[in-house]
Amino acid sequence: ITNIRALSGRGTVFVDNGSTVTGAIDMIGCRGLTIEIEANATVSAADVTIDSGSLLCSEQLDTVTQFGGLVEMRNSDGTTNTITIYDGKTKYKVSDDAILTTLTMYGGFFDMRGSASPSHTITNATLYSGALVDERNGLQNTTWTNAISLQGGIIKADAGRTLAIS
Repeated sequence: ITNIRALSGRGTVFVDNGSTVTGAIDMIGCRGLTIEIEANATVSAADVTIDSGSLLCSEQLDTVTQFGGLVEMRNSDGTTNTITIYDGKTKYKVSDDAILTTLTMYGGFFDMRGSASPSHTITNATLYSGALVDERNGLQNTTWTNAISLQGGIIKADAGRTLAIS
């Protein structure tokens, strides 16, 4: 599959473990649609743009730009270069050594409460007013490489955590 472009619709598009997605995944104006990418599918340099609907992905994504809707990342490892959230909810439920290079939030909710990874890394994070990050899962398993840039956003951390804020 080169590109998945959903501009409306309902139901579920299921990308099974024998499939490869090499290009863009665009979900625009499709509130009733879910795209589900199964574990062991090949997702190569996939850039996601979503404003509605649900994207459930068990493999890492390269770049996510979210204007609304739900993105649920359940990948076990790999690197996601950039997640930019204007609105909507991202459930970051990694289960192994995943890396997120840049998280930029202008609004929305980045939910790491379901992350079961022993350790995962977020290199750069900037949270503007209206943005909320919740990492409270009791594991204290997020490594923030650089200080979190709080520009009016909110981060909720596990009790006893020490985070660098700039």
